[in-house]
Amino acid sequence: MEHSQASAPSAMTVLIMGGGIGGLATALACQLNGIRCFVFERTQQLRDVGASLILAGNAVKALNKLGFADVLRTSAAPLRFSSLRSWHGGVLVELPMQEIERRFGVTAVAIHRAELQAALVQALEPGTLRTNMQGIGFEQDGEGVCVRFASGDSLRGDALVGADGLYSAVRSQLVGATKPHYAGYVAWRGVTPFSMDEREEQTTFETWGAGKRFGFIPLTRGRVSWFAVANAPEGAREGNAEQEKRRVLDLVANCHAPAHAVVEATEASAIICTDIYDRPVLTAWSQGRITLVGDAAHPMTPNLGQGACQAIEDAYFLAESLRSAPTITSALQRYEAQRINRANAIVQRSWQQGWIAQAEHPLAVRARDTLVRLAPQRIFLKQMQWLVDNSIS
Repeated sequence: MEHSQASAPSAMTVLIMGGGIGGLATALACQLNGIRCFVFERTQQLRDVGASLILAGNAVKALNKLGFADVLRTSAAPLRFSSLRSWHGGVLVELPMQEIERRFGVTAVAIHRAELQAALVQALEPGTLRTNMQGIGFEQDGEGVCVRFASGDSLRGDALVGADGLYSAVRSQLVGATKPHYAGYVAWRGVTPFSMDEREEQTTFETWGAGKRFGFIPLTRGRVSWFAVANAPEGAREGNAEQEKRRVLDLVANCHAPAHAVVEATEASAIICTDIYDRPVLTAWSQGRITLVGDAAHPMTPNLGQGACQAIEDAYFLAESLRSAPTITSALQRYEAQRINRANAIVQRSWQQGWIAQAEHPLAVRARDTLVRLAPQRIFLKQMQWLVDNSIS
């Protein structure tokens, strides 16, 4: 794997809480900018969990800058066709994927989350990732930041990055602990081998029904990732894996092909069920030598497929700021100024998209589908351009 040329090393040490995509990408971006860093993950080992990620052009551009072009070529499936469909299969809109590729020179791709995570770990300098280290608090002064761990250990660094997700301990101490905002729907995700023709291997689609959705995402090596979404009370579960699979099969029973077949082909134990949350946007992410990235900074619903993409953008811009700004506090302020308005806007647009997509009343569903079908394609092109154009040249 080839990576971008690293800058000359600085005397700075950055502590990163959280070994997900955002934390690992931040560490890699820092290392490529000559910044020493450590990633602390609370679990004993990074688990091979999750389903697919669709990496839109904005994330692909950032990962290419981090030297991941070869990884994406070999481990990710290019997505050159995408459509939004009605529950019975009628195409509401063909999304202009190839026009976006022509204008920006990048193709959206799909990759298994665990495979991207493993590639990021492999790219880091040995000893960067430290597992079984749960951060429980921090103190900062004019000289640095001290992080305390559940083990009783503590460690000092020059800056602290909270990349510890929706329930971020760093965020809670920084801005106060609050409950996340339940979106009103639950999602199931799975990955399974599935036979596809050449075009299907490059085609993703999302289907909208009445208070329910289904999505199909091709991966490499003859696999498909899928998701299903349904309006439901918070915490509603069927009790075991087989019952949850039956719940999804019932949900997609009258959906167009291949929804039912894809779910049927998936091992029940491999189906992940999660309630969907976000949080109200923040007006500031940084205090002194501490800042946030990814879901710790701007947790969002998955309706625009931008959660991991925005975390990767954060990583790129944060490392650039730490390399070039005169002080750590000014670097974090610059990073926040570059990122906060865009990320917060995506949080809000993603919530709005979910509200529209999960409409349940028959009249609302009919009106929604008609408006989407009749909308000029330039509207969808404009939104996709806005998502992809993150000012990474």
